[in-house]
Amino acid sequence: ATVGLLVAKTLTNATANPFLSGGAGSYNPVLALDVFLVQASTNTLLAHFVSLLCSLWLVRVVGRNSAAASPGKGLFPRPA
Repeated sequence: ATVGLLVAKTLTNATANPFLSGGAGSYNPVLALDVFLVQASTNTLLAHFVSLLCSLWLVRVVGRNSAAASPGKGLFPRPA
C-alpha cells in the first residue's frame, strides 16, 4: 500500500508538468528515489522473512528425520 501510494503521488505530480524539473514554485515531496527506497526495504524485509521460514522448515524436517533414525536422539534431545 505504501509503495502504491508513493507511485501514485509521483505519477500525479509528474503528469502535471513532466518537463518542469524544479521551477520556482514547485515543491515535490515525493521523489522517484523515495519509491525505490521503500520498494528496496520492502523487498529486503520480505526476503529475510522468507529465508527465516525456509530455515525453520529445514530445521523441522532434519529434526524429524534424525529423530526417526535414532529414537531419543533427535536434533534437539529432550532433557532427562
